[in-house]
Amino acid sequence: MGAVLGAVLGRFIRDARGASAIEYTLIALLMAAALLALWPGFYGDFMQTWINQGEKIRSVTQW
Repeated sequence: MGAVLGAVLGRFIRDARGASAIEYTLIALLMAAALLALWPGFYGDFMQTWINQGEKIRSVTQW
């Protein structure tokens, strides 16, 4: 069983056909991690902008 697993694993490591897909996956994961790291700061500012605009609209449209 160990020899079969070793042969399959060795063949998988030597096979370069999926290298681009793996590289693109790693790039996508890095981008997702960066977005998640930046999200808390962005979300607060983003929501505050909409709240401020909503308050301005409400103050203009009140009778």
